[in-house]
Amino acid sequence: MSTKFVLSVICLVFASVVAAAEETPRRVTVDGKGVVTAQPDMAHITMAIQARNIEVKEAREHAVDITRKFLALCDQLDIAEEKIHTSGLNIHPEYRWNDKTRQQELQAYLVRRQFNVELDELDNLGDLMEGAVDAGVNEVSPPRLASSRERELHREALAAAARDAEANARTLAETLDVTLGGVVEISSSFNVMPLSMQRAEMFGVSMNAPASGADTYAVGEIRVEANVTASFALESN
Repeated sequence: MSTKFVLSVICLVFASVVAAAEETPRRVTVDGKGVVTAQPDMAHITMAIQARNIEVKEAREHAVDITRKFLALCDQLDIAEEKIHTSGLNIHPEYRWNDKTRQQELQAYLVRRQFNVELDELDNLGDLMEGAVDAGVNEVSPPRLASSRERELHREALAAAARDAEANARTLAETLDVTLGGVVEISSSFNVMPLSMQRAEMFGVSMNAPASGADTYAVGEIRVEANVTASFALESN
């Protein structure tokens, strides 16, 4: 193989590499974050009643009685029927192993029923939570606070994140003495962080409240966070 041929191949390879480098657009990739907060105006609440008795009929009747009391409470608070969802009765026998007889022995029947409520009046939140417990509900999850403006809040956070990403990219470009071009690629993600219902002493509210504790609850803010990853073209000055 002649030296001239080898040099020709090397030149061709070098030229290809240079051409590829020139065709590859220069870009800078940055992250941006945007955060907005808002007062919640609705809550999603999940509760349940668990009743145990050796007689399945007794356990079922107890669960049904508490269900009636809970629905009466919702009616008293003017919660629309379509905002209340109740599951069917879930009956589960509970057994214990007897080492002497080498057999399973029935201990009780567990009857469970779940309630899901969409509350539009947060002023009734404390009354609903405390009233449900007084009615016999014995399984209560923290309410999930939300806003009817959720999509609008997402867009506000997204716009703030995009502006932050552009500012970060412009800072890098100016520092490196290059011109920032247009957006080449962009992606985003959201994170909604609603604060659960809190005891009022955390918000400086007086604790001289009725024994039920309905007036000792307060809600915080919903925090919507958007994250953006954007790539911008770079141009030489």
